Amino acid sequence: MESLVLNDARERIIEFIKLYANSYGKQVGYELLLKHSFTQQDIANYTGVSRQTVTTILNQLKRSNKIHFRGKSMLIRNIAALS
Repeated sequence: MESLVLNDARERIIEFIKLYANSYGKQVGYELLLKHSFTQQDIANYTGVSRQTVTTILNQLKRSNKIHFRGKSMLIRNIAALS
């Protein structure tokens, strides 16, 4: 709840990714592999933003090489640098 009030959309989505990656991700070198079953709509519902905003932010993170995603898996390049 605190995250919804104090953080902007980008920060909420990144916190969502970090939460799931730390809980369910598998360490692969310095990277974390997260195999998941959630959709972009699920992320939007959880973080209180639109699905289009989730898509935009995930694509920005991918272009900046902070994450890579395909289908139901996401590779977080460096979770400490994810912001």
